[in-house]
Amino acid sequence: MGLLITAGFEDLLSIGDQSRPDLFALKIQRPTPLEQCRHGVVERIDAAGRVETPLQTAGLVTLLQQWRDSGIDSLAVVLLHSSRNPCHELAIAALARPLAFQYIALSHQVSPLPKCVVRGQTTVLDAYLTPPLQRYVQTLQRQLGDVQLQFMTSSGGLAEPARFTGSEAVLSGPAGGVIGAVQACRDLGRTRCIGFDMGGTSTDVFHWGGTLERCGEALIAGLRIQKPMLDINTVASGGGSVISWREGRLRVGPHSAGSNPGPACYGLGGPATITDANLLVGHLCPTQLPSCFGPGADARLDPAAAACAFGQLLRQAPSGAISADEDADEETALLHLARDALRIANEQMAQAIRAISIARGAGGLRWCRWSACL
Repeated sequence: MGLLITAGFEDLLSIGDQSRPDLFALKIQRPTPLEQCRHGVVERIDAAGRVETPLQTAGLVTLLQQWRDSGIDSLAVVLLHSSRNPCHELAIAALARPLAFQYIALSHQVSPLPKCVVRGQTTVLDAYLTPPLQRYVQTLQRQLGDVQLQFMTSSGGLAEPARFTGSEAVLSGPAGGVIGAVQACRDLGRTRCIGFDMGGTSTDVFHWGGTLERCGEALIAGLRIQKPMLDINTVASGGGSVISWREGRLRVGPHSAGSNPGPACYGLGGPATITDANLLVGHLCPTQLPSCFGPGADARLDPAAAACAFGQLLRQAPSGAISADEDADEETALLHLARDALRIANEQMAQAIRAISIARGAGGLRWCRWSACL
């Protein structure tokens, strides 16, 4: 994916607004730029939409052809104040279309609002995600034949296949959960709910008080995305969240074991996770789950592997860091360690619920087990 941006502002999207993502971190890790190459275009439109410097197209077609020859198949065009006057972005698109780019994202169309940084980051994300997304959509459409196909968007609406773009789809999965939960509540005659969607890597929560709550901007993978979307709070605490010791404290997440190797109990050599903790304390019953784990994908969950992973954690534990008595046997200490990890995970999820309920004056004491934490 290539980026064309107003000359002199080539690094604007990487610099951002200079806010620190982690105020007290000594080493800031910025997200890796999504574009493979970028180029500054000589042009300038002022804040009122007046052309100060006409677009200089000399050599631009040659540059774009070089990008196509090198394998660049999508293009993001981000020019200052294009939301007020898009003439230069439209002119660049007219030059690029004959070169057969698979997708051209113009910032004034992707996010027609002020603030060049967030508009630009949204456009770059759109240009990065849309080509593979459209390839998948086209394949699915061919396989389904004449069946009418629509896709859930981040705002909770539906989009036709041709209009389903990367920036519209980035939170479409959680949005589908919100819409389903709200419809279930309406069917039951309920007028409010807290939605809780726990996956392998993260947990999504939302509040519904009779109307869908939306926001116009969100921070996703270090990028600010300016699109209408359902207001969903996400925390890095899921079934695959890795349990570890850091700075003398037991931590849950943000890293996840994923599906391969997955939790230790999958039998593939994975680390101790929340799933292993639930297995050790008896919240999961291996005989009630399919035999699809292990190297041959034909074994049940392995409690011994989970206990072994927690045993390694136990041996690494700082003195006094576990709630069990010092003279407790290893099995008891393992159970205490697993319960401690679950308490931390529950608290992290409760914090997410607080953020979308109590912090907004929508008391959360009526929902789920997390009311004890709230």
